[in-house]
Amino acid sequence: MFKHKKKIIYTLLIILIIWKLIVAIKQGGDLESYLRASTRIIENKSLYIEEVVAYIYPPLLAFALIPLSILNITAVKIFWFFLNIFFIYVSLILLLKTIDYEGSSTFNLGFLSILFTLQSFMNNSNLGQVNVIILLLCVLTLYFFVNKKNLYAGIFLSLAIVIKITPILLLFYFIFKREFKLTAYTFLGILFFLIIPSIALGFGGNIDDLIQYTKVAQNITDTTHLNQSLYNAIFHFLSPVPLWNNMTINIANLNEFQIKLIIYTIFGLVLLFFAFIFRNKITDRRSLNIPIEFSIVLILMLLFSIVTRKAHFVTLFIPHFFYIYSLLKFKNLPNRKSVIILLIISFVLNTFTAQGFIGRDLSDIMDSFSAKAFGTISLLIGLVIIKKSFPTNTD
Repeated sequence: MFKHKKKIIYTLLIILIIWKLIVAIKQGGDLESYLRASTRIIENKSLYIEEVVAYIYPPLLAFALIPLSILNITAVKIFWFFLNIFFIYVSLILLLKTIDYEGSSTFNLGFLSILFTLQSFMNNSNLGQVNVIILLLCVLTLYFFVNKKNLYAGIFLSLAIVIKITPILLLFYFIFKREFKLTAYTFLGILFFLIIPSIALGFGGNIDDLIQYTKVAQNITDTTHLNQSLYNAIFHFLSPVPLWNNMTINIANLNEFQIKLIIYTIFGLVLLFFAFIFRNKITDRRSLNIPIEFSIVLILMLLFSIVTRKAHFVTLFIPHFFYIYSLLKFKNLPNRKSVIILLIISFVLNTFTAQGFIGRDLSDIMDSFSAKAFGTISLLIGLVIIKKSFPTNTD
């Protein structure tokens, strides 16, 4: 029966892969943006220009993709698609090795972790975005950290930060936990990866592009319903910002300064709360507390960001993995029913609000009410309950 079930799942997975490959070839707008940026490096043109899908990352990503920019675009899209699938597979294998989990529920753990993140994976593949690479780099950071390889952990964390700035919250986490070797390697790695594009841009040109990037980053904003960050959700609820089909929520009609004051106050209080529950220094890197805390930081990274599109939620693969692992391994987990209910709420809000399930119009309405943000908050609360259920050095 179990083998039969696996065959059905693998068959459905193959059908899904073929379907999403066709979609990725037809779309892939973000990947095309990366490749256009790489071409501008080759042609010695300005890296940051105004276009429909603009390049908004530091120079390293565009530099790294130069070899792909000279190839046929369809071939590149196919390669990128399967590379992402491979990275998801490697991420799963590394997470399993992180916990040394070889029980009979290994397949269930992997399957459920992918299922709960599948909608985000599909959103990412449609556009050819870089988020799965960030996911793998975060997994590598965690894997090498728990295995006491600070150098490798620092290298992979620094690479994630230089490709996309948001993982810097993980660096702050390690600083707070007084993991100074890892943070030193991370700072050195950041410096190294920031300089690397000088090979193509020249040192002066690279510096100019980095300065230009800081200006681009400061102007990144998205007040549409497609932005599912908590930051944007609060703006929706407290101001007359138009959303889908010009609808508004606006329960308080506050101005921008008042809203930002509320947002930063909330974020400050949230950080103080987690600083308190994360206050203990790490004494056992094999403790389940470490990946649980790591997962919480990844969720805060998504919620606190000014812009968090649906495809960005692929990094929830890590929180989903350790959440489900806790439920499968610890049958007597305190507050187990509450933890399961919160996971179901998260799954419904993050998955079943997609167009494929409820149609475009209703999906846009759910996005306007920040369904994914609240689904992710539900997951966050569940992880906090799980963390509080274990002593500091739980194996």
